[in-house]
Amino acid sequence: MVFKSSGGLEYTSTCIFTISKALIPSFTLSPTSQILACEDTNVRTFTVLASNIPNGANLSYGWGFTGWNEISRTFNTITLSPASGALLPGNVMVFPTVNGVAYPSKTCTVTSSSIDPTGYISGSTTVCTTGTYTFTGLLGGQSVAWSLSNTTAGNLSTTTGNSTIFTATGSGSVDIMATVSNTCGESYTKTLSLFAGSPPSFSLKNDLYENQSCDIKYHYVPFIIKKPVGVSLSFEFLYPNASYTATSLGNNDYRYTFAFNKSYSGYFNVNATFTNSCGSSYFETEGEYYIQSCDQIQANNNLNNTENSFVIFPNPASDILTIELKDSENQLEKDATISGELFDMFGQSKSKIKISDNKATFSVKGLKKGIYILKIYVNDQVENHQIAVE
Repeated sequence: MVFKSSGGLEYTSTCIFTISKALIPSFTLSPTSQILACEDTNVRTFTVLASNIPNGANLSYGWGFTGWNEISRTFNTITLSPASGALLPGNVMVFPTVNGVAYPSKTCTVTSSSIDPTGYISGSTTVCTTGTYTFTGLLGGQSVAWSLSNTTAGNLSTTTGNSTIFTATGSGSVDIMATVSNTCGESYTKTLSLFAGSPPSFSLKNDLYENQSCDIKYHYVPFIIKKPVGVSLSFEFLYPNASYTATSLGNNDYRYTFAFNKSYSGYFNVNATFTNSCGSSYFETEGEYYIQSCDQIQANNNLNNTENSFVIFPNPASDILTIELKDSENQLEKDATISGELFDMFGQSKSKIKISDNKATFSVKGLKKGIYILKIYVNDQVENHQIAVE
């Protein structure tokens, strides 16, 4: 500092002052979030913690909440419980005040958890007459409703309660379903697949032709077999004898891949039995499934790889096949002579097809399952198509 006398003389003096900045009060609320399950009415304590509060300051807290019942409170805590297990309470808020000055509120966010789908159905997967099914894992405030996917196979003694009795009135695959609901409007469904009655008739279906393969020794040919739950399959007779592997495709479908000698061509005959605790069913086939040798497959592939004017669909087929031009913009000669003929793998003619206006339909219903060659004659040209009948 500088002083000046009346005579114009200047004097200097030094003063030292200490300046300190007061820290702003701050607050935290614990917990900051809560997740409540349906029917959860447990008590919870919420605590507010303060820092940077001046000595001797007047500190107070106001609490805000809806959907909660207050159990108790202290200077900086409050203990609450949800007023209803079915309705989600609101967020919990605290409003701090220091010396009459309000500070920003703090909030604990309250959310609901999803229903816990941990329950399950227990009971037999095969029912000859009656079977009891029980749902295990119901929580407080939950109820279960029973239903069936196939009411022609049987019926239920009750559609509510922790257990029900299934009575078989027919035979077939059926799903027994338990839908669990709580008072908050949430639900989940559990399913148990079963089979009612004796096993169904065995069915053997050709898999897609492109799923066949050959290696240095074997020709691998897949078939699709529908095998219900609780049913075992045994092959009493296979001709020619072939090893096989089975892979589940879901929905009770299994792919059985048989390994034939790569040079074998001829019919595949099968005798098989389905068995469950209620009985058995027998299957026998002869002359229905024709197996090509790997050389024949390669020759047919070479035929199919040539440029053809027509397309055939659907393929595989079990009834009606359609012949159409591959490119409708690329019409054949107007006076072209066009006809078709279907041959089996022995070269025997099975059907003659009339093709008019570059299109035709014909039926393969009644033909034995297997591979056929459709020849389409266009003037002096021949195009070949391999057809699978199933």
